[in-house]
Amino acid sequence: MDTPPTLPFTDEEVIRIIETARNFKIRGSYGRANATRVLAFIYILRYAGLRISDAAGLAKDRLSPDGKLFLHMQRKTRVPVFVPLPPFVCDVLKRQATLSVHPKYFFWTGVGTLESACASWKRTLYRIFELAGVDGGHAHRFRDTFAVDLLLHDVSLENVAELLGHSSTRVTEKSYAPWVAARQARLEEAVRRTWHVEAEPCNVVHATF
Repeated sequence: MDTPPTLPFTDEEVIRIIETARNFKIRGSYGRANATRVLAFIYILRYAGLRISDAAGLAKDRLSPDGKLFLHMQRKTRVPVFVPLPPFVCDVLKRQATLSVHPKYFFWTGVGTLESACASWKRTLYRIFELAGVDGGHAHRFRDTFAVDLLLHDVSLENVAELLGHSSTRVTEKSYAPWVAARQARLEEAVRRTWHVEAEPCNVVHATF
């Protein structure tokens, strides 16, 4: 079952978060790779809509040479679902792939469990949000930002549900009801703008028989 939805980040908040990540430095074995690693992780959350657990254990072979990330298999057809990533995201991911200490994973070192890796990432993100001055920031808000951005750009509910891996469109509709409604209102207004309003002819004589 998916995590309950929260408010998506605003564009201005995303800009502050990314700028903070670019200059982020912490002590540890990664040294100068810290900023690249953190930025790549944030990009994956924002532009692929992954849950933090899926991002923490993301395998390098899920990124195709043409810049698409394998998400999952469709539930009914078992057809693979991919999401295209912006070129700048792919560039940072590829840099992280060369810096990663594990040959298979982008972010997991292979030491300890994925649960402990997620906990570590949550602490890192909390510090990023704190430095960026973003109140109430947490990883799932990137997933919400990904979903809402798609809905407000008129991507169908079915496609958004498929990208998020929801069991049905009902889950997506319930999770993002305010933005689904906003999208519907905008679509209705677009239809109204296509109407050709014609004035009723004046002085019409109605014949009587």
